[in-house]
Amino acid sequence: MKYFNILIAFLFFNLAFSQNFIVADKESKKPLPYVSVYSINAGVYSNVEGRVELNDKFQLNDTLTIEILGFKSVKNTVLNFQELDTIFLEPKVEKLAEVKLNNGQEFIVIEKGSSPRSYTSCPLNNTTEFISVLTPKSTVANNLVNKVKLYFLKPRGFKYKKKMLKGHKLVFRMNLYRFSSDNDFEKLYMSEIFYINILEKDDVELNIDKYIPFYEEGLAVGVEHIGEVDSQMNFVEKPFSRGPALTSDVNDYYQAASFLRFSFSEKPTYRPYSALPYVSSKKDERNLQLDLELIK
Repeated sequence: MKYFNILIAFLFFNLAFSQNFIVADKESKKPLPYVSVYSINAGVYSNVEGRVELNDKFQLNDTLTIEILGFKSVKNTVLNFQELDTIFLEPKVEKLAEVKLNNGQEFIVIEKGSSPRSYTSCPLNNTTEFISVLTPKSTVANNLVNKVKLYFLKPRGFKYKKKMLKGHKLVFRMNLYRFSSDNDFEKLYMSEIFYINILEKDDVELNIDKYIPFYEEGLAVGVEHIGEVDSQMNFVEKPFSRGPALTSDVNDYYQAASFLRFSFSEKPTYRPYSALPYVSSKKDERNLQLDLELIK
């Protein structure tokens, strides 16, 4: 009888987790791709079609949080969520004004520098985000951010995986945060999803169409690694880890310090990159390699 009860419990558990759900916009009814879904024990993203597939790290009585910038978050137990086919998120009122460019406006372009060498930001996986806090000097403080360009290095030593990874892409998005002196990160902006060639050198330029100043206390640029998808846009169970390029260059416009943000939490933790156990002292000053275009 003891073994029978264990079998019944096991079957119930697997039945519950076979019933996944879709996250959608309450107003448009359209699915929301790459939404954060997490409990105290685990976290996942919805896929490109808004479908959430919970793994066995989630417990039926866990409180599940579903959130994405621009929408009101929703909380309930895993068991209650799984009684629904679709979870609708209600849009929030947009706080940031749109920026409209005029013909006479001046721009400041801050390029990534001419260092002969740049570095990878591994280890970075789909539970972390690499963030560089940029503290502007007085010459550019409070100018508006117009464009951000990110760089990705070609990984070395993976030619043998070229055939296996054909058609695979890495999924990222960029976040902008207002940083305060008490180490608080207020998320202001989230880019559209972008895909990076998994085994080749790549870069992406993002236009910022919202009113976001280069705050005196600091503007944080975050690169969120969502995961790896195959040629059918399905998540790969054990994703290839590859982050944005880093640099130790300095410039005349801002100072930088970097953190790893551990996602899937109501109060995410931010750990200084240089304090992580797998980072040597030589990497202390490495920050995101990027170009910035500012509006004066």
